[in-house]
Parts: sequence; structure tokens; C-alpha cells
Amino acid sequence: MHHPTLASSHPDARRPLRVGMLGIGTVGSGTYRVITRNHRVIHARAGRAIELRMLSTRTPERARALVGPEV
Repeated sequence: MHHPTLASSHPDARRPLRVGMLGIGTVGSGTYRVITRNHRVIHARAGRAIELRMLSTRTPERARALVGPEV
């Protein structure tokens, strides 16, 4: 008996996974770099892209320096 995977049967399977991050310090900036550096591999393995939608930080200047002016 074949059971389809959740990823293939869910209507949003092709849409990017939208995520938010709390903090852009040591851990947050490292996470951001890994996601951006490996976005093709993540997309291939997960079947979905990851899209950073929100970032909350006490240091907006650090976030802008890493992520860009849209933060």
C-alpha cells in the first residue's frame, strides 16, 4: 500500500516556506548564512525553498549590514 508523503500531497508543497528569525547575533547570523549559502541544496532536499520574511533584532544596523537595506 502506497502512502503519499505530506510534501507531495499538501497543496502548498511548492510554495516557499516562510520563516522569521529572532536575533541576528552569533547564532542568528550563522543561521542566515547557512540558509543563504545552501538554499539550492535545501530546496532540492526539502522540495521547498526557504524565504526569510521577518527579522526581529535589537541591533538593526547589524541586520542591515548582513541582510541588506530592506530590513
